[in-house]
Amino acid sequence: MALPSVHATRSNSFVVWDAARKNRSIITGPLRPIRIGDNVVDTAKWAGIAPPADAANANVPAAGGKARRTRRTTIARRNRQIAERTLQHVVGRADVLDDLLCAACDAPPDECPGAKCRARFRRRVLAASAAAVELRHTGDDRLGYGVFVRPGRTIRDGDWLGEYLGEVMPKAALPNTSAYAFELQPATAAVDATRCGSWTRFVNHACQPNVEAITIAVGGRLGVLYRAVDDIGPGKELRVNYGPDYFRALGKLCVCNAEPAPHKPTWDDDE
Repeated sequence: MALPSVHATRSNSFVVWDAARKNRSIITGPLRPIRIGDNVVDTAKWAGIAPPADAANANVPAAGGKARRTRRTTIARRNRQIAERTLQHVVGRADVLDDLLCAACDAPPDECPGAKCRARFRRRVLAASAAAVELRHTGDDRLGYGVFVRPGRTIRDGDWLGEYLGEVMPKAALPNTSAYAFELQPATAAVDATRCGSWTRFVNHACQPNVEAITIAVGGRLGVLYRAVDDIGPGKELRVNYGPDYFRALGKLCVCNAEPAPHKPTWDDDE
């Protein structure tokens, strides 16, 4: 997908509950994140790295014919194709996937159906997990919003939950202060959910998490998937360990409930 407009509407905004779960509203303000259904790219940031835009434009038919496409529609279609080509080059090449088995079909890259597999996985697995969670204010202004299991629902240990979506950008273009980025490829690419993303961008950190983030192949593309590492009952908050780089880069202390006061975060490789 191409990078979405910065203009947020009700249809692409996030709906959240208050801490008491009595009232719902949409997130507002000039910096509100935009809700997206797939990773996006700003092709200008990949100039000289991904294939040139002309190669993608050559395959786009001109407007006209029975459909009477407008010039604006044609340009939008071209931009989508260019963005798709860029994404595939950045996170879908064989050397990038490196024989990783697909999380959806458990097949190697050369046997995975690709986009069809990814769409089916999102529709049959991830959509069901998304329906089991909701966004809610945590009641702690230091944390803001979080992701909670809906009343009457339970997430099981091992369930795939959602893909961490955002703008796929070169690591060199990623701001050092970004609080919403995951590395896709060391020193090459990252996915940043600062401007746009899915509900996964709201999962808070915990030193003792119930969710893990895994970089894995998803329908012929490299992505970051969230998976439950414990049963998570109704009303419980989903938490993932952000890892050491997040806290080092931002100079933050952890405020999770592992300790009563802000503390140095811990992670699996701590001695």
